[in-house]
Amino acid sequence: SNGKIKIESITGGIKPKVKKKAETIVVETLSSRGDIMYKTRYYPDSDKFTCSCPGVWMSNNNCKHIKKLRNEQR
Repeated sequence: SNGKIKIESITGGIKPKVKKKAETIVVETLSSRGDIMYKTRYYPDSDKFTCSCPGVWMSNNNCKHIKKLRNEQR
């Protein structure tokens, strides 16, 4: 032995389980005028939704794009 400890013998070769980060879901919707692309995002890890449309602020973060995406996730 050259003084180096083999890690496998200590841990038994068990790799720690890494919680895979859930993929953020992004849906693009063309605005009603057809000139702007809105991005609606769903973050599965935090169960949060965001949207880049102007209606999101008036609707208290519950615009029609978020509602549609939320319905698709349930």
